Amino acid sequence: MTDHVRLLDDLAEAAREAGEAILEVVRRGFDVEHKTEVGGVRLGLADAAAVEAAFDEIIAAARRHAPAARLEGVLVQEMIAGGIELIAGLSRQEPFGMGVVAGAGGVLVELMRDTALDLCPIDNAQAHALLARTRASRLLQGFRGRPAGDAEAFAALLARLSQLGAAYGDLLEAVDLNPVAALPPGRGALVLDALVIPRKPTSQGPP
Repeated sequence: MTDHVRLLDDLAEAAREAGEAILEVVRRGFDVEHKTEVGGVRLGLADAAAVEAAFDEIIAAARRHAPAARLEGVLVQEMIAGGIELIAGLSRQEPFGMGVVAGAGGVLVELMRDTALDLCPIDNAQAHALLARTRASRLLQGFRGRPAGDAEAFAALLARLSQLGAAYGDLLEAVDLNPVAALPPGRGALVLDALVIPRKPTSQGPP
């Protein structure tokens, strides 16, 4: 697979992709915010038969839990092993505009509540300072002998995301990149899942 993430709406194409590439893949349903909670994620699919079964299971689970969801297909994504799970996001901070958020990510993000926020835009140095205000920054340094993470790559991602928030804040309500896998230093930071919430247009009645 040449792309990190690819949208496939055809089962035969999905099976062919896995069969040719012989990759472990992740498959996700669409238009459902918390995909793991509705059975919308499958890991370790190394052959076409596993992909076919996962496709049917994910679509069935999405329809069962969210009948009104718009199902355009599934995502096929190379499975990333290891790395430190972080969150990066944008949120509206009225009356100041968009803010950029960073911290510990993954399925426990709401339980851990380890995030910090700054107003958009920020540069790489400010991104490092933002991350330093979280407990997750200690994980990136290699906490208790565990592998360190690519803090430079994650800070660069935060800075670019904040520039997006500054430029297109009028069109966005929130962006949630979770998890972002910070791989070992020099190997980068990869967005494994993303949620983009557009801002609803405001209607103004007659004077």
